[in-house]
Amino acid sequence: GINAEYGTNPPRTLCGIARIMVKLTVYHHVGNSRSYRVLVAARFAGLKVELGKVTEENLAQLSASNAVGEVNAYDSRLPVLVVENEGQEKLVVYQVNAILRALARLGDKEKAIYGSTDIERAQIDSWLDFSLNEVDFAALAWTYQADGFVPKNEQLTSKAKDVLNHTLAAINASLQSSTFLVGNRLSLADIALSLSLQRVLTQLFGSAGKKQYPHVYRWFLTCMNQDQFVSIVGLVKFEDSSARSFSWSSLPVKGNSQLPAQVFEEATWSSQNTPHEALIVSKFTSTTFKQVKSTNDSSSSVQLGNGQSLHGSISIARYISRSSSAYSLYPSDAKLVAEVEQWVYLTQGISQSPKQFSEVATSLNNQLQSVTFLNGNTLLFSDIVAWASLKRRGGLHEEEKQKYPHLSRWFTFLSLLPAFQ
Repeated sequence: GINAEYGTNPPRTLCGIARIMVKLTVYHHVGNSRSYRVLVAARFAGLKVELGKVTEENLAQLSASNAVGEVNAYDSRLPVLVVENEGQEKLVVYQVNAILRALARLGDKEKAIYGSTDIERAQIDSWLDFSLNEVDFAALAWTYQADGFVPKNEQLTSKAKDVLNHTLAAINASLQSSTFLVGNRLSLADIALSLSLQRVLTQLFGSAGKKQYPHVYRWFLTCMNQDQFVSIVGLVKFEDSSARSFSWSSLPVKGNSQLPAQVFEEATWSSQNTPHEALIVSKFTSTTFKQVKSTNDSSSSVQLGNGQSLHGSISIARYISRSSSAYSLYPSDAKLVAEVEQWVYLTQGISQSPKQFSEVATSLNNQLQSVTFLNGNTLLFSDIVAWASLKRRGGLHEEEKQKYPHLSRWFTFLSLLPAFQ
């Protein structure tokens, strides 16, 4: 997929180019699914990419540097990425999957959108090929008719939908116990496949498809509601809904100084009973304490600075969640508050007895079958309390992971977020 104007001896690797990179330009039609993949991937990689106009003059220049012939406006080799470097000749990258890999290598390595191991990269490659060679072809058989590029053909539409049903069933099974397609973080695989399926899920199958493919829709909504997706594609819209929900990038990392901080006088954390709830909420809301102490008591406490104090990790966490303007962990809607508190009450005693655990774990597993978090697609106070209760119990044993796959997926996903570490 990489063709350079300097012949058979490219002077440096993509990683080397990244350090002196001047300009990245993508040539493709605005609004095309494949250009969306490139632009979203660039956002995740932390790269600035310009969108070049597809004109006869630009296509002629691209054709001159293309070893396999002329590039036209509807060529499968589009989009095309042009990397221009100061003092170097242009590097031209053709076809969407090659561009995605190039952007991942050029971008922020810590984000690991192309995986962190050779095995993960191989798995991502498989999903990229699957998206391009199988999902795209079936989807285009329907979208070309919907957009008027070809005459409507009910038989062709029915066949395309049969193929897509088979495809979605396979993806649904793969995502049953996973938040993302490869590993526990969003990757190029998720970017490519979710955007390949965007119109299929929102228009062809619509909201009705959620019942048939709950894991696919859960994963799709989690992907499409990331800030990097929304900034390029806009809010996801189904036949009967449009909603913004959970955003990965809005989850603050340790030491995020951009969020307004709350400052309390003193925190005394229990060394016997780690106050997970209070510690996690403090990270989310950038809350700090002038003085931090440790105690052998079983209960933690916080001095508010007005002569008042709070005791107990959940009470402290609830107060911080309600009073913080940095991150909305505690809802304002009365109905949603009741739902959140219901899960808080239910999960506090999760480790009291095997029977109690079984009942609560079953309820949690059922709830998480079709959603990313307990109250939908938004991480809230209820998720933190439930996770903390499981953490104190020692997490899930191997046989429990098999018995409660959705609960296991959720617990693993949260455990990898910076605020939970």
